[in-house]
Amino acid sequence: MPKNVNKLLVANRGEIALRVVRTAREMGIPTVAVYAEQDRHAQYVQMADDAYLLSGDTYKDTYLNEDLLIDILQRSGADAVHPGYGFLSEVASFAQKVIDAGAAWVGPNPEALVDLGDKITARRVATFAKVPPVPGISQSISDMRLLLDFAHTHGYPLMLKRTDGGGGRGITLVHNDDELRGFYMNHDALQGGDLNEYFVERFIDKGRHVETQCGRDSHGNFTVYSTRDCSVQRRNQKLVEEAPAPFLPFDVTDQLETYSRR
Repeated sequence: MPKNVNKLLVANRGEIALRVVRTAREMGIPTVAVYAEQDRHAQYVQMADDAYLLSGDTYKDTYLNEDLLIDILQRSGADAVHPGYGFLSEVASFAQKVIDAGAAWVGPNPEALVDLGDKITARRVATFAKVPPVPGISQSISDMRLLLDFAHTHGYPLMLKRTDGGGGRGITLVHNDDELRGFYMNHDALQGGDLNEYFVERFIDKGRHVETQCGRDSHGNFTVYSTRDCSVQRRNQKLVEEAPAPFLPFDVTDQLETYSRR
């Protein structure tokens, strides 16, 4: 893997790719853009030092085509890949292919993508790092008695979440034993269901969604850039993100930064 980035492939499109290309230009790093036919005249394509067409009509054939992007990486002479966010940015197999090709992956290592890409394993990682998660069961919910015991210990409402859910998807709220039993029966693996794809957490009705924006490099350096408030949501999906998070007491900010460093 190169120590310095001499040419950067931007594996994304639109505004996201444009931001990466602009920043790379400010840093004096040449860039390679990729584009589907409909993006041929996009600003990020025009601004990049080099650009390659992704043949195909769908995202699967173009921006999600791992092997095609690796081929372009090798043909272009780029020695690093920036995935932006969305598309392949959280796909461990693509990150590993970039590394195996001898290029730098500008993002979390594949092991982190695997561990944090599944919400059950992410809970276990948090617990190992001594960051207390919301009360829940860090395994798939295949035992109704275990679910009822948890509900009677922590109280309703409960949130049943898909392990691969995101963006507000895959969430079911239950408010009593009858709803919990109904959910279980509808998803019972013995009837060909998908209970093994769900886990349970205590639902926080009046909470505030606050994150840290932080970064770590390959040398172990770490910094927290800011906090971010994502509490304005619709159907559990963020609508507005504000940074820094307003009206946070200093001790809360300090605690968030401490958790982030773990």
